[in-house]
Amino acid sequence: MASPSTTRSENFFPGRPSGSPSTTGDRAIGFMGLTGDHMDALFIDPEHRGAGVGRALVQDAIAMHGALTTDVNEQNGQAVGFYRRLGFVPTGRSPTDGEGRPYPLVHMRWCVARQNSTAAQGKRRPALRAFARAVRLL
Repeated sequence: MASPSTTRSENFFPGRPSGSPSTTGDRAIGFMGLTGDHMDALFIDPEHRGAGVGRALVQDAIAMHGALTTDVNEQNGQAVGFYRRLGFVPTGRSPTDGEGRPYPLVHMRWCVARQNSTAAQGKRRPALRAFARAVRLL
């Protein structure tokens, strides 16, 4: 498999909120949509989940903005756990999604103190850290 790379979405979607598609060769394997420092969406190809692509995209967004918030479907325990492992903490809850549908959302923000405490845990996964470093913005 080729190494993934990321490219600013302005190259793909002029005039849209920024984000970073991650690609392997000519195939997109992940995408993040951002509006300022709020992550609107993060999608990773199921074949590439657990390989560090989502983590690399989130870390890149934090590096660009210094802060990051997101809303996560409360019923998606995998996503809530993913963001917690990256250092996000819940800041609130809404009983419905942005469209008013009955999908409760957990509002989360990246917390520097939480990230520092989880950084030590990442030392046990050097292959993942090496992969995340390989994902770079062009």
